[in-house]
Amino acid sequence: MTTRFFGDINTMPSPANIICQTCGSNKIVRVSGKVSDMCNFICPNHGIDVEGWLPDAISENSDYIDITYCSDCGQLQGNWPKELPEED
Repeated sequence: MTTRFFGDINTMPSPANIICQTCGSNKIVRVSGKVSDMCNFICPNHGIDVEGWLPDAISENSDYIDITYCSDCGQLQGNWPKELPEED
């Protein structure tokens, strides 16, 4: 059984069990990586350039980045837009 997923990316079920929230495709790709303090997060239009841990607004666990997208239409899966962190 496949379902559309609109929740937190960190609690997302296996990509095999979801369909794209935009086009309904079941071709979902999930990329996960342990970044520790070796991440570079850049958002030039908002004046953000962070080296180190991922901002909490992007990942609940700043040690990992987890991106899920549809390989048919390219839509990132999850709740959008995300609130960007303030520059420190």
